[in-house]
Amino acid sequence: MPASTSSFSSPNPSPSLALLPFSRRLLRATLHASLSLLLLASCRSIPGGDEAARQAQWRSQVSGAFACRSRGDVEAFLDRIRLLPAHRPRNSGGGSYRYRQQPTIYDDLFPLDDDFDLYVVWNAEDPGKGIRSVEVLGFCDLRPKIKPEWFEALRALNRSPTAKDPASFDPVLLVRAANALLELGPDEKAALKAYWDLARGLSFEEGRKRALDAFRILPVLQLHSADPSPFERGDGRIVDPGRAAWPLYPMVLEQDLPFLVALGDRRIETPEELSGRLGGTLALRHAPLAPTANPVEAVETLTASPRWQALATAQHPRDTVELKRGIRRQALEAIAPVYHPPDDYAPKTCCEDPSDAAWREVVEQVRALNLHWDPQAQDFIRSR
Repeated sequence: MPASTSSFSSPNPSPSLALLPFSRRLLRATLHASLSLLLLASCRSIPGGDEAARQAQWRSQVSGAFACRSRGDVEAFLDRIRLLPAHRPRNSGGGSYRYRQQPTIYDDLFPLDDDFDLYVVWNAEDPGKGIRSVEVLGFCDLRPKIKPEWFEALRALNRSPTAKDPASFDPVLLVRAANALLELGPDEKAALKAYWDLARGLSFEEGRKRALDAFRILPVLQLHSADPSPFERGDGRIVDPGRAAWPLYPMVLEQDLPFLVALGDRRIETPEELSGRLGGTLALRHAPLAPTANPVEAVETLTASPRWQALATAQHPRDTVELKRGIRRQALEAIAPVYHPPDDYAPKTCCEDPSDAAWREVVEQVRALNLHWDPQAQDFIRSR
């Protein structure tokens, strides 16, 4: 049964839309925004309810995106009609690709809520030339292709980090996926294989715009495998410190919170073939992952440990600084819904490292929040 999609093109997809007088474009955007706010109130009146109804409502709202002339415009427009749930980024995919002999496609993927995303295709590399088409997509479109008892676990997997993109690694999303799959018991491996088949079975275009990525399976397998083995991320610079110190390399589990060591932010296109790993034996945990410290404290413990020293000793000194920065960034990503570091903490360039003094300030601020892991929310919350 084919996946159900909701696609429509610009009523005037040519770049000539950009020539409309500014006042008319402003009026159009204002009218769309007003209508969208009314529709959003209606959408929120269905708390998690009928997926088809919610998808139809989103379709009605996002038509206003055709007035946008930049990614920033799209995000500003969407911020008027959406409230992003915790751990959903403002933009979660896109760029450009060329498939076979077809023209290059320039696209973006913008989350709308916990279920649905807006897939945007631009007329050209320059977003100022306007939007060609938009689609409202959700993992629920694939429900007919998935066993009902596996659906929620695979939806959590589809939101979890991929081994191909270290910059997007969110430990909380990985914990959620690992715990949801653990609930499947002996069916976990079959469910992972089903996701693998699903990701490989869709066309390139369909898999891309739905963010299906078979390499989301790798971090979960590393946590659940009875005999984990290192997997490559493609950067080739990190030296494996050895199984005794890092049995889950290139991952590590610190106080039940997973982290991934990686250098740089570049996306890896081809980590490794996965089919062999899916044939291994899984080691089902007796209990779900339940972090016992907030992510910042977990990083403090990890980077002061003998195993971190073993990792650091094996690397070039300049890479040790970058590894620590990446682990700290993952910790902050895990608590982003409840904590934002000072504005002057963020590096001004990709190669600048926040000082240890700035990190010390972050540590103290996070400690004052008294965060703890809530098993029901599957997230870190403030203690009352």
